[in-house]
Amino acid sequence: MDSLTQMALGGVIAEAGFREKLGSKAVVLGCLGGILPDFDIIAGIALRDPWIQLAVHRGITHSLFFASVVSLFLGWVFWRWSKRRASCCWWYLLAFLVLFTHPLLDCCTSYGTQIFAPFSKVRIAWNCVSIIDVFYSLPLFLTLIMCSLLKRLKPEKNTSWLGIITLLLTTAYLIYGSWNHSVALERAFADAKDKKITVLHVEAYPQLANVWVWRTVVKTPDGYLLGRTNTLVGRIVESTFLSDDYDPWIDKALSHEKIKIYRWFANDLLRKKLVKSPQGGGTVEFLDMRYGNPVETNSYLWGARVYVNPDGSLGNVERFHNRSFSLGELLNRTFKGIITP
Repeated sequence: MDSLTQMALGGVIAEAGFREKLGSKAVVLGCLGGILPDFDIIAGIALRDPWIQLAVHRGITHSLFFASVVSLFLGWVFWRWSKRRASCCWWYLLAFLVLFTHPLLDCCTSYGTQIFAPFSKVRIAWNCVSIIDVFYSLPLFLTLIMCSLLKRLKPEKNTSWLGIITLLLTTAYLIYGSWNHSVALERAFADAKDKKITVLHVEAYPQLANVWVWRTVVKTPDGYLLGRTNTLVGRIVESTFLSDDYDPWIDKALSHEKIKIYRWFANDLLRKKLVKSPQGGGTVEFLDMRYGNPVETNSYLWGARVYVNPDGSLGNVERFHNRSFSLGELLNRTFKGIITP
């Protein structure tokens, strides 16, 4: 989930169970702890390696291990800053909750989170909500604003009930997203069965800013059955079969260390395309099937490209993005996706 939403979630957790006991500094800790795990983005930028960035982001800072260790220090710092208000254990508990709910919320998206790092590199993705979803985020921001205003007008007023209600509502929304995910999966399975497709793996991914439009991906021995379904106003899956290319160059490209990283990042849901040049050489593209246009099925947001030299040796390897649209066009596509069955 986006960093601002994570910060707001941390603040609302503080409002719900800690502000009355620990004071306004609890909200500061909640917001700081909520956004702290995403500081790994800075580390990734500093390394200036797009492949290492894939491994670093949502890695160790998004783990149970990180939350357990860092919350001890963070809780102690805020306990001292508050002039030892209440027990240090309360500050530690708050720090742990906001540090750990961050990766838990990220696990609800489709990007993948290494919540068991450094003991495991498994990426957890429950695929029940988009990385940006205003229906989830807006109640959190509004609650922080309302609690702040109420405390200014009536400092003695208890506002924890607002935080509790918001946490219940937003959690219910995640459960609702999970239910929509299961509906999309059932439709994808049924569509593959109707088309007599041999299924190796099936997944459904929420599209931007909602839990109703889903990109369905059915991996087969020969390629992918890529589809779209709307659980709000639609009943079926509109799908297209996209075949993989096969060539020794592709096999060689798959053995490249950077492509191994990309396969791990994309849960090995990569369509393989080969483009040969008349002058010799060419490119091998690996297209991430998880992300694309919420209206069109045969579209991709990003992928990896391997250049092949005329002698068959591998050349440069790069990541590429397909973002040839403005913010306005993106919002229009998102809205159109929601109202299109």
